[in-house]
Amino acid sequence: MPEERRPLSTDKERRYRCEEEGCRVKPFSNKHDLARHRREVHRKDSEGRTPREHHCPVIHCKRHRQGFGRQWNMVQHCVKVHGDVPSQIPAPNATHTATSTGGVLPESSTGASKAPTKDLRGKLDAELDEAKSERTRTLRSIEDKIEALMSERDLAIKRSDEKIKALENLINVLGEELTQ
Repeated sequence: MPEERRPLSTDKERRYRCEEEGCRVKPFSNKHDLARHRREVHRKDSEGRTPREHHCPVIHCKRHRQGFGRQWNMVQHCVKVHGDVPSQIPAPNATHTATSTGGVLPESSTGASKAPTKDLRGKLDAELDEAKSERTRTLRSIEDKIEALMSERDLAIKRSDEKIKALENLINVLGEELTQ
């Protein structure tokens, strides 16, 4: 029995509209999708303010200028693209200043405590270690599968060669019987 499909939502069900001037996106079915659209497309939060952006600390990286809407995304970018977690993760009210060595250091406007940054750094390091361990386990599993497949292939080739040899022997025997 085929599975029943839910009909697509109509414009009446999509009552959350973007009110940004010139935006022609279809209305959203819930306020969370609209909020994400405003945050990611128009760089506005739920109150219409432009949120503080998180910038990559590597000066020559395009994300140093463009930045990220979320600190987590900036940290993940640094890990994936640059291979490391930033040495200093800015506090929520920090501003960024380029250093003479080409990096960016946060300057806290309120002198906020560094303890949350250390906790976050520890959590990120633990997550990174776990991700590396998982990747290593995955690579080993793939290597084991390749080795098993290669053994199966070698065994199948050996069996095929044996069958070919048996058929060739049969041809020889039948050929000898015909000539007698």
